[in-house]
Amino acid sequence: MAHPRCQGARSSAYYDARSLVGPGWNTYTRLLGTGDLRLDGHDDLIATGRTGLWYYEGTGNPAAPFKPRLKISDGWQAYNSLL
Repeated sequence: MAHPRCQGARSSAYYDARSLVGPGWNTYTRLLGTGDLRLDGHDDLIATGRTGLWYYEGTGNPAAPFKPRLKISDGWQAYNSLL
């Protein structure tokens, strides 16, 4: 069964073409798609790297998918995974 967005389409792809979110993501060692943490209908993201643990609130806007990041905490460099 085809995904609802693909019904009638010749492609079996479930996603739109990729687009650049923004530069600088290589500063993080781990990214975690968290789903909708704030229950506002938009998926959020958690990132960790040498500068700490960061929260990115999703906007639902493909042109600007995240609000400015918020620092959650320091000291996460010692951990090797996010759950």
